[in-house]
Amino acid sequence: LLGVGSGPRLLTLFSKAPPTEYFPPSPGPTPTDAAVDRWRLATIAQHLAPGAPVTFYGDEVGLYGGDVVFARAPMWWDDLLDPVTKSPRYRNEFFALIEWLNRLRAKYAALREGISRPVLHDPEHKVLAFARALPGDEVIVVINYGDAKHEVQLTAGKAGQLVALMSP
Repeated sequence: LLGVGSGPRLLTLFSKAPPTEYFPPSPGPTPTDAAVDRWRLATIAQHLAPGAPVTFYGDEVGLYGGDVVFARAPMWWDDLLDPVTKSPRYRNEFFALIEWLNRLRAKYAALREGISRPVLHDPEHKVLAFARALPGDEVIVVINYGDAKHEVQLTAGKAGQLVALMSP
């Protein structure tokens, strides 16, 4: 679980706002682009690493908030007809990412049940790779947690075997 209801939401924490901006009770600052990137990376890592991913309600649509009162705000729904009650801050791309990650976990048993092993750690370029494997099935996850693009070369699969690249 990346976020909990007893403090600021994950997206608010990733905005790196000083606590005085959301204490006393306030919704906190509007999330920055950097906060959105951090949320996306944390969510991807959580869904592809060992264990069962748990999304605190509302994180999948970009809900943010400062303290307990705002962190436990009502869910934002996309299908509300009344523009007054429908939040303009609902993030379809957040929901689409969670759905994509859940489909990947459903499709590849190794992502649900496979053992994990390190494949690459390059702290200089901020690139991390790990494998999730079951007998006869392996998924390699490569995560770039830096700001620059990097080419990564890994030995994957067997000669003549299809190797797929996927990205959200």
